Amino acid sequence: MEEAEKQNIDELKKKIEQNSVELKKINEEKENKYKEKNKLDKLLFSFIKKANEIRDKKKRTDTDIYQLKISRKGLNSELKNLFSKFKVIKQDRRPKGPGAEQLKKQIATIQFSIETEALSFEREKSYMEKINQLKSQLSEIEKTSADGNPKEFKRGLFDKKKIADETHEKIITLATESSKDFENLTDLSKKISDIKKKKSELQNSLKDYKEKIDSLNQTLENCLQEWAKVAPMDASIKKPEVDVISRLKDKRTLTKDDILELQRKTFRKR
Repeated sequence: MEEAEKQNIDELKKKIEQNSVELKKINEEKENKYKEKNKLDKLLFSFIKKANEIRDKKKRTDTDIYQLKISRKGLNSELKNLFSKFKVIKQDRRPKGPGAEQLKKQIATIQFSIETEALSFEREKSYMEKINQLKSQLSEIEKTSADGNPKEFKRGLFDKKKIADETHEKIITLATESSKDFENLTDLSKKISDIKKKKSELQNSLKDYKEKIDSLNQTLENCLQEWAKVAPMDASIKKPEVDVISRLKDKRTLTKDDILELQRKTFRKR
């Protein structure tokens, strides 16, 4: 074999070796990027699932807070009226005078006189006015009595206030929980955004790796095809390698397996 031909083969081998080393390196880097992307995918799925769970929980909590606030508003309004009423009962503003039973007897007596006595028009009119007056007093007494005595009223009032206070405490507890959920969602949202950004960068990086690998594969394929033409001239190559080269020379495009086979034959020690 002439020196120029041997030098050409050596140069081709060197190129093939360099491209092969670079291709192996890039493939390893690409695989590491894929592994990193898969980890990010799992982490992203986990964060999104957790965020959805917290969002649903917060939604339920906020609905409960809304309902409790409506209830608290009604209780506060009711308490305001009850406190005003209690103040009146405590100060005992009801009209002073005879009791309910005494008033009823007076009304009955006057009513009996109207029905049994021969009264003048003016006298009957006076009796009717008196009855109306007594009935008004009786109505006021019965109305005040219906509220119950001050002690019972006060007990009922503070039972109602206890419910209102408990409702308020529930609102505070749930509001704190909702606020914490919001903070967790904000934190998760940032993490999800960061992961998506990293994923996007990885996808772009993987795209670049693919282009580099395709380019190196093409370069390597060209070198191997050129080497396949001249390698049989090298007497140091054993027959099996020659057979492989002969078999591959007829192919217009080498497959990945072809390239790997030629690489193995090329770098086999003499």
